[in-house]
Amino acid sequence: MDNDLDRGRLGMVIGKKNIKLATRRNRVKRALRESFRQHFHDTSVDLVVVARNGVGVEDRSHLNEQVASLMKKLQQKILSNRHD
Repeated sequence: MDNDLDRGRLGMVIGKKNIKLATRRNRVKRALRESFRQHFHDTSVDLVVVARNGVGVEDRSHLNEQVASLMKKLQQKILSNRHD
C-alpha cells in the first residue's frame, strides 16, 4: 500500500506457531529487512509480511533467494499499479 511518507515501512508477523525456534524466526526477519532495504529503499510503500507454515529457513541461501524473488515480484506489481 502506498503511504504519504518519504520512506517505506515494513511490518512482520512471524509467530512461534509457524516457526518454532527463535533463531529461525530472527533469520527470517533479517532476510526480510535486508531484502526490503534493497528493493524498496526509495519507495513510499507500507508492506506487511505474514509468515506461514513451510517457510524454508534451514538453508540460509535458499531463504534469501525466496525472499528476494518475492520482493522483486512485489516491486514489479507496485510499479505497474502506479503507472496504470
